[in-house]
Amino acid sequence: MCNTLLDKGFFIPASNGSLVPLLKTDFAEIMENDSQEYRIFHKLTAKHVHCKVSEQWQVHLAAQSLSHSTVIVFPFLVQVHQNDQRQELDPQGVIEMKAGAKAKQDAEQRMNNWCDIMNSRQMLHTHMLSCGLGVHYHEQFASLDEMEQFLKDFKITGKTTELPWQIGIHIAINPT
Repeated sequence: MCNTLLDKGFFIPASNGSLVPLLKTDFAEIMENDSQEYRIFHKLTAKHVHCKVSEQWQVHLAAQSLSHSTVIVFPFLVQVHQNDQRQELDPQGVIEMKAGAKAKQDAEQRMNNWCDIMNSRQMLHTHMLSCGLGVHYHEQFASLDEMEQFLKDFKITGKTTELPWQIGIHIAINPT
């Protein structure tokens, strides 16, 4: 999933029904904007965004790229409006979330939740979705349903058919 995201990009559904691009450049922008003294997303490095083909198969890079830490960073993709006359920040609309940032955050959250549920290794865990399947039945199955719907709604750039990993996710969710 992460390889396809970085190589091709996704078009993910927004709340208004449109499709918003989620691309490698979004992660590069996060990394670029987060290179200041105080970093909010310390896990993301150039190795995650600009990895070689041989490095794309490293599971820990993909897991970190689609982790909860990524989910909480997307709202910080902001756009600053400037007043053309004075070149100062506009006091009425200083900062707003960049177009599609909420849709990107929701998509990352669905992918992260699915990974948490499918990779649970303990019956009980501090994170509800990482508990054994069925321990938190309603929350876990609601997340699986959301991922199933997400797979139906999103598109991969340049592809018209499902890739093997998409079919695998459907198969993993459906028997549950």
